[in-house]
Amino acid sequence: MISLSKLFRRITKGEPAGPANPHLVKTIKQLASNPSPTACQDFYQAFLNSALILATGGLPEGVKVSNSPTVLGQNTRFTFLTNTTPEGKLMLLAFSDTDALYARGHYPGWIVLYVQTLLQAALENNYDGIIVNSADSSVLLTRDEIQNLISEGNGKTSS
Repeated sequence: MISLSKLFRRITKGEPAGPANPHLVKTIKQLASNPSPTACQDFYQAFLNSALILATGGLPEGVKVSNSPTVLGQNTRFTFLTNTTPEGKLMLLAFSDTDALYARGHYPGWIVLYVQTLLQAALENNYDGIIVNSADSSVLLTRDEIQNLISEGNGKTSS
């Protein structure tokens, strides 16, 4: 479970709210069709400048959510949508936009996180990685890649 104090919304089909990341979606598709070092770097750059959606696995007890934003308390805890790889790795699922989320299914709610916050939360909560846009062209980021992206984001050199 991740404890975050962020915006939480009920999903309504066709609702325009949520991040729009057309450049990120484009780089994901390019990387999926041509996994070159250049495509990978283009993805990383777009990814680090994005905010992504995390779908909740359920609502915390006592939380009532409507179509308007609901601010959660500092220590509110809830679970997010995950997937386990064939190797047994627990991956956090993130989505570039509501279209990518709806392609995966319907969920009771979602939050939007800037990627730097998402990366830190994934490490702090012991996820093995992140899968972005799991229903279509997708990108899997390993724990090592997450650590390197955080280091690079802080102006450090990754090893």
